[in-house]
Amino acid sequence: MSETESYMWGLGVAGIFHLWEHETRKFIVNLQKNPLNSVELDKLNDVGFKRLCEEIEKTGFAVTKRPSFRHLETAWLITNTIKHGEGKAFRQLVAKKPELNLHTCNPNTCESRKKTSTRSRQQLTKSGQTTRTP
Repeated sequence: MSETESYMWGLGVAGIFHLWEHETRKFIVNLQKNPLNSVELDKLNDVGFKRLCEEIEKTGFAVTKRPSFRHLETAWLITNTIKHGEGKAFRQLVAKKPELNLHTCNPNTCESRKKTSTRSRQQLTKSGQTTRTP
């Protein structure tokens, strides 16, 4: 699979994962016996994946114990890798899913990233936006 095709699949996974997060938060709110106040709603909207799973489990559904949880966790890692690059989520994804054949790439030496990075800087410069040199 090409780098572009892989990235497009990753974007699709990220979109589906964000929909899952949104719908899960609504589900948790709807299950509350007493309506959440605005502070509680803000807190729920700010929790990350692991904390959101804890909130789901408070409803009685043991999401982390389900056989399919590993797929949900992979979607979360792909989403964070798409959003944040080769950080903590990327390293976890590489460790959990070696069959994805992911590899790190130094942006100063990797030709495809260098070209993309240069193209992006040129496009931003043409549009009048300032860029930061890596």
